[in-house]
Amino acid sequence: MSGNAAADRAAVIARFAIQVQRSGAGTVLAGRTGSADNFGPLAVVRADGATTSVLSTVDDVDNAAGQVVTVLALRDAAAGKAGSYGTAGNAQAPAPTAQTG
Repeated sequence: MSGNAAADRAAVIARFAIQVQRSGAGTVLAGRTGSADNFGPLAVVRADGATTSVLSTVDDVDNAAGQVVTVLALRDAAAGKAGSYGTAGNAQAPAPTAQTG
């Protein structure tokens, strides 16, 4: 896929996830390793500060740790929290922080 086609595809996926988030709480955009790089949909979302404040992303759902992180991110999203998680350089943290109390 050419760079332009990949970027267009990523933008469509990112916009779709944003619209799902706007229609209800608890949305997480999860992708495989590499989905937060270059023309990936997670890269598009993470580049937009307004979006990252309301939509969580997980960039390594193709491994067991990423699958657990996705569940934790869904838990946080249902509580109104958002973050960028995973192993990519543009992730805020590997996983959401533990809740206390």
